[in-house]
Amino acid sequence: MAKEEQNPENAPLLRERVVEQQKPTRSLTESVQQLTKFGGFEFIKTVVDGTENMDPSKKARKSIFLTEEDNKQDRKKLKKRLRDFADLLAAHDNVADMIAEAEQKAASASNTLKKNLATVLTQTEELEASYRSLSLFFENAESEKVKNLVLFDAGNDMTTDADGFSNPTGIFEQVAKELRDGYDKLDLSENYSLLVLPGWLKKNVIVDKWASLAYQNKVMMLTDYRHLDDPDSVEATFERDKLTGADPHKANVMMPCNWIVGREAYTELGQEEHLYVSPAMALAGMLWGGHIAQPSAGVQHGKLKMASGVRFSMRKGEIAQLEDKGLIPMVYEYGRVIPFSAKTLFNGDNVGLQTYSVVRVFDWIGKVFQDFLNRRTFENIDNKMIEEIKGQVASFLATIRGPGKIIEDFSNLDIRRHPTIPTHVIVNVKLKPFFPAKVFEINLTGTKGQWDADLKQ
Repeated sequence: MAKEEQNPENAPLLRERVVEQQKPTRSLTESVQQLTKFGGFEFIKTVVDGTENMDPSKKARKSIFLTEEDNKQDRKKLKKRLRDFADLLAAHDNVADMIAEAEQKAASASNTLKKNLATVLTQTEELEASYRSLSLFFENAESEKVKNLVLFDAGNDMTTDADGFSNPTGIFEQVAKELRDGYDKLDLSENYSLLVLPGWLKKNVIVDKWASLAYQNKVMMLTDYRHLDDPDSVEATFERDKLTGADPHKANVMMPCNWIVGREAYTELGQEEHLYVSPAMALAGMLWGGHIAQPSAGVQHGKLKMASGVRFSMRKGEIAQLEDKGLIPMVYEYGRVIPFSAKTLFNGDNVGLQTYSVVRVFDWIGKVFQDFLNRRTFENIDNKMIEEIKGQVASFLATIRGPGKIIEDFSNLDIRRHPTIPTHVIVNVKLKPFFPAKVFEINLTGTKGQWDADLKQ
């Protein structure tokens, strides 16, 4: 730089730069005086948001704005707007230049804001999905107050940590203790009915671990299958994962697939994909608020609230294939998201154990029987006691029998002493549960000329 200053050829260039830097800008006072011909303060009110609170003709409003604590943030914002406006006034001689610079700054600020918002959305995506899925639970529970609900702050990394299952302070043992404290006791009035584990549990052995806990405590477990892009991928990977089986605990697991749109993409921020959330949480809300014997599925009883779409669309045949495998496909039809299955992961011969509403009914009635009979323990066994119990059980079953109730019918109620163990009483009853309709067989018979014609669908 020293050599450059000594070079005569560079002298004019240096003088021009000095002149440029020393060119005086118009003072703020001079700039403000120019506003008087445009209306003075009235003009500023139309240009700068918030300046109406500083109107000199409204002294009381101005005093409130300047002194009250509630207006502190608004004062800071207005101060910054006025400073920016003052800088524009001082830097330009004409309105066109002011507008051009203001638009340039606004565009730059807008782009920066969009980039920052996109970054925030990316970094908080998991947290947002959790809160939105929980919101869907409450929306579909349809109750001002959701009672008997316990929430655990545990991410998918904790619920799938196989090494942490034996940890007494881990999430598995915490949940197990909560369930056992409600079920492994004489008074079952505070037992649980649902265990919801949103997200994919990653392995069959982990699903089985949680399922066994649910089965032991007679609760229905809901968890999600993988978040995949199309029904073919779901079917192929589900077969590979081998999640179904004839083990009893499989009957206590419901597994929806096809994740729900929790929030549509902010395309103005450059997002291309919607935010997808757990379908298990929304379905659990419907189960909480619904009828225990009626599956929350189909158009009449399964329309989810506040769910605007799903990951992929499906044809009827694809829905049937996934349902037949043991999954609960979420389908967007009739302008709503609807579960189209009542299946559990049990694939044995017992169709009742394949149907979650039947499993829930039997578990609930079993717990009612346990709670009632626990209250009759240590009474001397005689014919009067047995007849009393039989009458009370029959009366209870009669109240939950019939259309719109919990069981269709019951029969063969038999309560008697154990033939060889004098301290035992045998209670037998045959329950007839309700089953949901899956297939309607249509037979249309007519006449074509002189020949009868049948059409079956």
